[in-house]
Amino acid sequence: MNGRLVNYEDLRTMNDMKLCQLGWVYDMNFAASLERLKQRGHIEELLGLLPPSPEIAKVSEKTRSYMAAKLSHIPQPKELSEV
Repeated sequence: MNGRLVNYEDLRTMNDMKLCQLGWVYDMNFAASLERLKQRGHIEELLGLLPPSPEIAKVSEKTRSYMAAKLSHIPQPKELSEV
């Protein structure tokens, strides 16, 4: 979350891996990919598996804010009922 690459050899716990996976959000090149992650709830699921702490709260807010900013400029898909 600090802009550096993760050294996988430094991952020691399952929570380290979950945090690493959250960091993959920043490597998404297509808004459609981020939208799919959001729709399927994968980010919220990962965040829900982490223990509550001030540090995790910061990671959560940063990840959600990043995704919201990236998705704010793309048109939302219409529901089939709206077509």
